[in-house]
Amino acid sequence: MITQMEKEMIYVNGLEYPVNIHYEWRNSTRVSITKSGINIRVPRTLGIFKRQKVIGEMKNWAVKKLIKIPDLVRRDEPKKYVSGDTIEVFGVVYVIEISLKDAKKSSGKINDNIVYLRISKHLAGEDLHKDVSNLLSRVFAKRHYNQITARVHAHNNTHFNKRINKISLKNHKSKWGSCSSYGNINLSTRLFFAPTKVLDYVIIHELAHLVEHNHSRNFWNHVERAMPDYKEKKKWLNDHGHKCKF
Repeated sequence: MITQMEKEMIYVNGLEYPVNIHYEWRNSTRVSITKSGINIRVPRTLGIFKRQKVIGEMKNWAVKKLIKIPDLVRRDEPKKYVSGDTIEVFGVVYVIEISLKDAKKSSGKINDNIVYLRISKHLAGEDLHKDVSNLLSRVFAKRHYNQITARVHAHNNTHFNKRINKISLKNHKSKWGSCSSYGNINLSTRLFFAPTKVLDYVIIHELAHLVEHNHSRNFWNHVERAMPDYKEKKKWLNDHGHKCKF
């Protein structure tokens, strides 16, 4: 099905919600609210005035729903940290110490169970919170890199025995992992907040792409052979993954 899509935002009681408008070769109109936003589907053959009327009606329907149940959509609101806050990663609790410095770039390090962040004083508002989030991701990625890569190689040696070119840990917001045709495995540092078995599922998922670079039935067979209960781990991510973030 060939689809064209437009993205918009609407505000309900001061909260921002994404709207995805799909123009498809279909006969009927449809609107739904999922955890990722409001999804509107309309026929591409509708005239512009009819199209605007239908989309307006669907938005009004969505607004009424969101007024009653605001949490129907998960909003990606950044965490806000101050000195003295704690953060738990892989079951270990760390204390965050934040100071400002007169520099363009921020820096950070971990000593024992204290995370020292030196943040550029030129940042403010959402830019500051985003910088702190990404910096926390980087310092913990560095701290746990050897631990994670060891798990990747262990699962690969046990189940797939394929060539891995590179392993990266990044603060991906929209995906848990990826695997390139060159054998590069990328994992989101948000997995640091997930149970170890859920982390293992994502690792196995990406390693299976070294065999099948698609999501065919054959691909899922490889995943299931390596982790028979993978559907439970996948469900955990769907239900709780929005809480996993720096």
